[in-house]
Amino acid sequence: MMNDIVYLNATTVSYHGKALAIMGQPAGGKSTLALLLIQQGWKLVADDLTYFTQKGRLLYANVAKRYAGVLFIRGQGFIKNIPTADKVPLVGILYLGSPYKNNFLPDTGDIPVFFTPMHSQKLPDDVFKLFNG
Repeated sequence: MMNDIVYLNATTVSYHGKALAIMGQPAGGKSTLALLLIQQGWKLVADDLTYFTQKGRLLYANVAKRYAGVLFIRGQGFIKNIPTADKVPLVGILYLGSPYKNNFLPDTGDIPVFFTPMHSQKLPDDVFKLFNG
């Protein structure tokens, strides 16, 4: 049975059936990093607004259907028909820069939170290991 729904200002991607929520300030590079990961075989769950449903101790990343497969990159516009995933268990959160006051983060329990500089163009080693280890 699904419980609460939580919305986060996050661009979320999936790899091998596991989701990574990328959070940070507006224009901080969330969608750009997601595009780089998608070019390496990742799938888009949601751009900018991800909703999470909870089942037991797991949070599942979801997208509103009308926004599925669409990514917005500043200076390039909308990119459509991107490979997607939905209802993927969240296993990590990556902040670009430092958390800021408008980002609400639910109790993540065992979900690790990582930090990297804004506009980073690669995953920190710990995040890479989480998805490939």
